[in-house]
Amino acid sequence: MADSIAMSDWLAAAEESIQDTLRECREGEDQGSWYENYVTTRLLLSIGGCGTLMTWGERPIAWNASKLSGVPEHDHGDVCVLVRTWIAEKVFVDGVAFYEAKRQYFDQEGKARGFMALAPEQIQRIAANSATARVLLYDWDGTRDRGHVGSVAAQIALGAVAAGLAGGRLLMHLTRPWISDLGNVLRGFDLDHRPEAVSTAKGSGKLAAPPMFFLNVATALPGLQPKLAEVDLTRYTLFVGEPAVPPKQQPTVQRRREDPGLSR
Repeated sequence: MADSIAMSDWLAAAEESIQDTLRECREGEDQGSWYENYVTTRLLLSIGGCGTLMTWGERPIAWNASKLSGVPEHDHGDVCVLVRTWIAEKVFVDGVAFYEAKRQYFDQEGKARGFMALAPEQIQRIAANSATARVLLYDWDGTRDRGHVGSVAAQIALGAVAAGLAGGRLLMHLTRPWISDLGNVLRGFDLDHRPEAVSTAKGSGKLAAPPMFFLNVATALPGLQPKLAEVDLTRYTLFVGEPAVPPKQQPTVQRRREDPGLSR
């Protein structure tokens, strides 16, 4: 694939880019940069800058990201990822992953207060809609000068909240790095393949309360093209990567060459 990057190199570059992005967002909290939608936007732009065409061995991967223009999500998470895996020239398998993003709260001295916006009712709805739903946790440890984007199963997050473990950084110990989790998703692993979940993802543009971000991903077996799914995303704006279907070229109208012997 032209201009593609090895998956291992992409993961390393993306993790470094995530650190820079979290630092900038945390330092700009007074200007409103430490909020879920803003951080998520910056993170997707950041990892998108590391590449949207990758190779895992001989298997190609392509992805793009779009952002909703309108009412944000309520029932399916902030981020919907639709992954199409091509196993033959005309045969593919679709799967989805949903993420709900939550940020760390801090007191006036910068001490972590916990993920105060983790509402059990909301997480329960998201978990009920997809067994593989995750919660993304955004944190920045000023004493270590290091950030962390952790991914944890929604059901585990729900249990942690019920057990009173959402304060401080205790919940972070239950997470895995998001870029590792996303790396698996981009390769077609850890997805929800149920028809109802896939149908919901494909109909995101028509949901009453759709996800704020939509990642369209394609991967394929060696020798096949990773063609992105054609999804109705008229309510979304593409901001990372290339469209699934290139814009139609406008027909060119050629002027008829005039006979130089004709007088006006």
